[in-house]
This record gives sequence, structure tokens and C-alpha cells, in this order.
Amino acid sequence: MNIRKIEPLEKIKRRKRVCAYARVSLDKEAMMHSLVFQISHYTKVIKSNSKWEYAGVYSDEGITGTKANRPGFQKMVEDAKVHKFDLVLVKSVSRFARNTIDLLTTCRLFKELGIDVFFEEQNIHTLSYEGELMLSLYASFAQEESRSMSENIKWKIRKDMQEGKPPYSRALGYEIKNRKVRIIPAEAAVVKLIFALYLKGNGELLLARYLNKHGYKTINGSSYRVNSVSQILTNSNYTGDLLLQKTYRQNHMTKKKMKNKGELTQYLVHGNHPAIVSREDFDEVQKRLSKNCVRFKISTKKDTYPFSHMIKCVDCNGSYRRRKSNGKVYYQCGNKINAVGIQCHNQQIPESELYRMATEALELKEFNEGKFKEKIDFLVALFNQKVEFHFKDGRTVVKEWNFKSRSESWTEEMKEKARINGAKAMKGEKHEHRSYPTKNPQGHKTIASSC
Repeated sequence: MNIRKIEPLEKIKRRKRVCAYARVSLDKEAMMHSLVFQISHYTKVIKSNSKWEYAGVYSDEGITGTKANRPGFQKMVEDAKVHKFDLVLVKSVSRFARNTIDLLTTCRLFKELGIDVFFEEQNIHTLSYEGELMLSLYASFAQEESRSMSENIKWKIRKDMQEGKPPYSRALGYEIKNRKVRIIPAEAAVVKLIFALYLKGNGELLLARYLNKHGYKTINGSSYRVNSVSQILTNSNYTGDLLLQKTYRQNHMTKKKMKNKGELTQYLVHGNHPAIVSREDFDEVQKRLSKNCVRFKISTKKDTYPFSHMIKCVDCNGSYRRRKSNGKVYYQCGNKINAVGIQCHNQQIPESELYRMATEALELKEFNEGKFKEKIDFLVALFNQKVEFHFKDGRTVVKEWNFKSRSESWTEEMKEKARINGAKAMKGEKHEHRSYPTKNPQGHKTIASSC
């Protein structure tokens, strides 16, 4: 028996591909200088090391570290999946993430991919033996620090409310300087116009269309939508009274804005600033809005269905809404439904297909709403009958949905009736038609026919 020793092949040495991640949480000039410094610093550090290959710097500005859906951060995660770098440099744990779960989830994902993350301040390498233990401790400290900062900010805001001080954010028609509220005449004229037109019988949808047609813009410079008109019509501050703490943040982690329905104390400051709308007109508008809610059975409940407020349109950035027609349920872009001047060319998606795609994306045997809410952050309705699922851990999955054409959905009975009608039309005979109610100019119901 002859045994021959085979020496391992010498690995070809290549330079380690290194990138960095930088983040500042407040969108202010001083912070922007800090971000520029971080990017410049890491660029120099990486390029000056002959054993390293520069793989770029990912950054986010004006975004808190408790949120995982940061554009720069998500881009880094996606590039990691295709192995664009081997090492990530970060100033500190808190710059990477203040959410313990997000931090550990991302670092574990990188570890599975063989990517190391080095935190300079803590001197931690995630691929080291003790890396995850130390990282868990520092992440907990960072999360607690975030909670403490949040509580301090809340205390200051609520103290200002108790003293009747207006917030820094303003509404259309007003400006705030040195905590004093003043009217902006041009914007106030738009507010008065909206209230006047509504009192003349124009609904919120008609108002949005009118404002967009005549070139009016919201306070953010965007086109008007139904909800932006509704916000103006229900803002009691236009009467000159200041109502404080209408909303609050759910917690320091999600930062989700919630409507205050009695959970926290509110403060009403009478005659705080000049009025744009009279109290009588405002009260009349509220009565009509309430009547319309009852008349048209408008529900004020949100998140009734699993996909409510979860789907964004890739074409116009609108939100998809649940619709029901002829017994079929589907989701369609709100901008396309309202047609307020914003062009949208995206398709409606059958609800049944959303359930099927979500089940496949989550790799489940059947749809589970709890798992869906736990794992999925949001969905993007793409073109060509595709939907992109964005997971809370940074992953994305694209699924394709099936669409039956109208002819494919016809029953044999419907097809036979169409053939008979077609044959009669060829002979010049009258064919079957359907009737539906309409109104004549006097408002009385009549019956009109349609072939």
C-alpha cells in the first residue's frame, strides 16, 4: 500500500475589501459636518492601508438608530448578501443601531456570511469568540441610553405644553417665530377658501381636485390629497385656540405617531393666536363631516385587514387601499382611486394573491397574520404583476401574482349569452340588456339601459 501526502494548495492572497458605516440622527448643520468628517475619516483610513481594498462608505443622515429601515443601512445589508465586502468599520455600537434586536440580527447575518464588523470605541470584532457577548451588553446600554434621552425630550415637551407654549412645527396659514404664532396672509387665504368651498357643498375629494387644478400646494410643496384636505378641515387651531398633545409617540423604539384619544392629558389655550376661521364655521364643518361619516358609512378603524396601510406604490408612492367590487376583493393605489391629479399607472392586486404571496414569502403552510405583522415591515407594489416584501430584518423577497383576464373569468353561461347576443346583433335584432337606476335633472329616479 502506497500512501502519498498531498499538501494543501496555498491560497491566493487578496486584499480584504473594507467598507464603513456612518450615521447622524439629527438633520442639523453641526451634525452634517460630523457626518462629512466620519465619511472623510474612514475613506482615508481604508485607502491608507495597503492590505485593504476600499469598498465605500454607507451613511444615513437625520435618522435615529432605533429604526432598521434606514436607506444607507439597508443598502449595506443588501450588498453584504452579494459579498461586496469582508469587513465593516463603525465608530460605535450606537452609530450602528440602538435597537438590541436589530443590532444582533444584522451582526448574526453578517457572521453567517463571513463578514466581520469592527466597532472602534468598544474595540469589538463580531467574528471574535467573545464578540457577541460583549455586543449584547453594549447594545443594551445603547438602547437604554436612547430610552433615557427619549424620556428627557418628552418631559421638556410636556412641560412646554403645561405652560401653553406652541410647538415648533407649524400648520398651513401660520408661522412660528420665537414661540409666537403669526398669520401668513397668502396661506391663510387658501385655508379660508377650503372651508368656504366645503360649506358650499364640495366634498374633500372635489376640494383636492380643485386645489391641484389651480396649482395650490400643501405646506410641504406637494399636491393635495383627500387626507391633507381632511387635516385642514379638522384642525381646531384655525379658530385661534391652541390644542396641545393631539398626538403622541407610541414608544422610543417604534416612534409610531398615535392619535391621543384620552391616553394623555391635553391642554387647550383659548385665544392663543389670531383666528383664520370663525368658531361657528369650524363647528358647522365638523357637524357636516360627522354626518358624512354616518351617511357614507366611513369607518374610522385602521388596520382592520392584514394588508391595510402596508402596501406602497412604486409608481407614485401612494398607499394601496382595500376595495370590494362585484364580490371580488382587491387592493388598489389610493391616488388612482381618488384621481386627485396625481398620475398612477399601477395595477390593482387581488387580495387572494396577496395572501398566497405572503404565505410563500414567509415560507408557511398557511397564512398567519401574527407572523406576517411580526416579520414584514412593508410591501412595494411593483410593475409587471410583482410585489416586493420588505422584512424587518432587512431582507427583501419579490413575488409574482397571477391575474385572470375578464374573458378567462367568464362562466360557460356568460360565454353562451355573449354568443347569442352577438348572433342577434348580426341579424339586426335587439339583444338582452341590463338596466340600472339613475337620476334626471329634477332629481327623480329613472331607469336607463345599457347594452
